[in-house]
Amino acid sequence: QAVVDFERLGEHAAAFQGHDVGFCCLGTTRAKAGADGFVRVDRDYVAQAAELARAGGCKHFVLQSSRGADAQSRFLYLRVKGEVENLVQAVGFDRCTILRPA
Repeated sequence: QAVVDFERLGEHAAAFQGHDVGFCCLGTTRAKAGADGFVRVDRDYVAQAAELARAGGCKHFVLQSSRGADAQSRFLYLRVKGEVENLVQAVGFDRCTILRPA
């Protein structure tokens, strides 16, 4: 287990090296983090972790998202979830699984 500082995620690239499969269930709530904090955690941190995982050799990335995720949604939560799905898919993993629980 590696403990990383998400504000300095790039400094922890070694923690993402040598893994075939990556799982991401990272998230917060707008109530806990505010709108900007929610976007930073649920989109920015996740996208950066996916990029580091791919650079470290990860072939299959599994992302927990949300039912109704849509980058065009007028609702912040669903829009951010849709945006991060698009960002993770664009990283270029051999396989990308997106789970959308209710």
